[in-house]
Amino acid sequence: VGHLRGLDRIGRRVRHETLHDWHSLPARLAGADAVLAPFTAVLPTHDSATITTWLSASLAGSPLVTVAAGDVRGTIRHGTTGLVAEDIAAWGAHIESLVDDPGLGRRIAGAARRDVLLHHGPHALAFALLDALVIAASWTRA
Repeated sequence: VGHLRGLDRIGRRVRHETLHDWHSLPARLAGADAVLAPFTAVLPTHDSATITTWLSASLAGSPLVTVAAGDVRGTIRHGTTGLVAEDIAAWGAHIESLVDDPGLGRRIAGAARRDVLLHHGPHALAFALLDALVIAASWTRA
């Protein structure tokens, strides 16, 4: 939070969320100008938590600002489907860019939603599952 002192002008618009019932998540995310994911990259759950947050925010129509690490770089395309910071200073700068250019958030949210539906939806996962089942079946025959 100390890194966001420069964003005092939007302080009333910042809402800190904790864990909620997952049923309420889409409505909470849909009302957000942006979703900020300041997960620390040293946690073993960073990648999965960030990507799950990105999937949820994208489907709800909100852009995500997060920290780069591991699979995040390969899943979220910086500037296109999210804003990915290499350090805390860049994280704050990305938030500023969304405040200064609300259209940027809308463009990123739209591209992210399309990307999630095209590459991470049920049909895409079905092919991955089919591939895994074919591999598993070959192991049992060997």
